Amino acid sequence: MIPPARPLPTLGAAAFAAGWALMMLEILGGRLMAPHFGYSVYQWGAVIGVVMAFMAAGYWAGGRIGDGPDAPRRLARALLAGAAWAALSPWIGPSMLARIAAGSPPDEGSIIAATALLGVPSFALAMVSPLCAGILNAGQTGGTAASAGRVSALSTMGSIGGTFFAAFAAIPHM
Repeated sequence: MIPPARPLPTLGAAAFAAGWALMMLEILGGRLMAPHFGYSVYQWGAVIGVVMAFMAAGYWAGGRIGDGPDAPRRLARALLAGAAWAALSPWIGPSMLARIAAGSPPDEGSIIAATALLGVPSFALAMVSPLCAGILNAGQTGGTAASAGRVSALSTMGSIGGTFFAAFAAIPHM
């Protein structure tokens, strides 16, 4: 049995941070969209639906590449892509959202806007958990479900933290 390429604390921290960032982006994305689409059922339905669709695609993609030798490099790229897009959103988001809102009805515009704003980081950050599980389990036989369970639990705990942080700290202080 070959030891994992990265220790659980490092990979757990990556999964936790990705979960945190993902849920924070979902809530803050809704906040960025509000001036253009209001706090409507269309807007929140679009945000939640788009984030979940891109998360599903990211989980799938991360699972397909998570067992390969390039997994650590791909993990770094996924984290970098999610962080870079998220960091740029406050600057590029408002003008992009204004253009989308001006040219689309509220229901379609909400979906287009949520996709443009949240699709890339949702996909990239969702790739992190399966990549971490694959790296954690590299070279081992068995234990894949246990690795996936640990990483998913840490990611979900991060998601909970990100949700509460965005709702109770970040938004009230914006």
